[in-house]
Amino acid sequence: MKKLDRVRKLFLLAFLTMGAPGCRQDPQGMEGPGAQVRDSAGIRIVENASPAVGSRLDWRIGPEPSASIGVREGEEPYMLHNAFGATRLSDGRIVVANHGSSELRVFDGFGTHLVNWGGRGEGPGEFSGDLRQVRPWAGDSIIAWDLRFEEGLSVFDADGKFGRSFFLAREPGRFPSPVAVRTGGTILTNAWAGSGEGVVEIRNGDGTLALSLGTFPSAEVYEYERPEGGRGTRDVAYGFVRAAGFWGDLVFVALTNRYEIRAFGADGKLARIVRRDHAPRATTQADVDYYVESQLSYYPDFSADEVARNRQVFESTPLAKTFPAFSEV
Repeated sequence: MKKLDRVRKLFLLAFLTMGAPGCRQDPQGMEGPGAQVRDSAGIRIVENASPAVGSRLDWRIGPEPSASIGVREGEEPYMLHNAFGATRLSDGRIVVANHGSSELRVFDGFGTHLVNWGGRGEGPGEFSGDLRQVRPWAGDSIIAWDLRFEEGLSVFDADGKFGRSFFLAREPGRFPSPVAVRTGGTILTNAWAGSGEGVVEIRNGDGTLALSLGTFPSAEVYEYERPEGGRGTRDVAYGFVRAAGFWGDLVFVALTNRYEIRAFGADGKLARIVRRDHAPRATTQADVDYYVESQLSYYPDFSADEVARNRQVFESTPLAKTFPAFSEV
């Protein structure tokens, strides 16, 4: 699982916009000082100036969490393993997708374990071993997906009662995976389309294809020779990635090599472009050193020989010339 340095992580706050055609400042101030809004062939374009020095909002994370789930040593329900996702029910309960046990572990709002749903298996409401995410679904139900079992998605009600499972319809050579869901029953997926590329698609609540937004780069990659023969691909160090998700009634797709978001309507047509002035920061040798050590830290059980081999791999990984403009939306 790819991790990013918190210190270098940038966050993009994207605001919905309103207004009449023409190049002007937004009269309601929704885009902030210096934003210019114009319409071009039915596409709303918002140009934001770079924030002034000292203008960052004085937001702080509280000194203590309201709930903390997960321990290194303790009772088994709290021993999480690759917990990739979590969501909250309307009554405050927290549902965690625990990949290691293929369970949905349910905790109260203070982090006390209540019950487990699902589990490893091939029966109704069970997962085959690659449980990845859990998200809110229609009503107060939740949806979870298992990438190993042909991208199967399972729906449970608020009491953990299994409702149904369905699969994402495939085409030859296309293997879609969920990216995000809407509680109204829409699924955003990415389908592999070759090295470093994917097809972003909107799907109905039964997994059938509604429309395709087209093919986009997925990440900045490079080719290398596999020791066993043949060629493979890996991500460039600090290279750009693609961010995609729902934004109100729109679907956004953004490549993080520039400060720009492109949003599409329900018909798949480009509806909005949001940009912000941004001066990219160049990577340095210190960033290379940090990258290598951080990658090796993900494998604490490697032997000395394995560490040496992987160090050589990470040290030979190409480095992006500049950091991405942002990492997530």
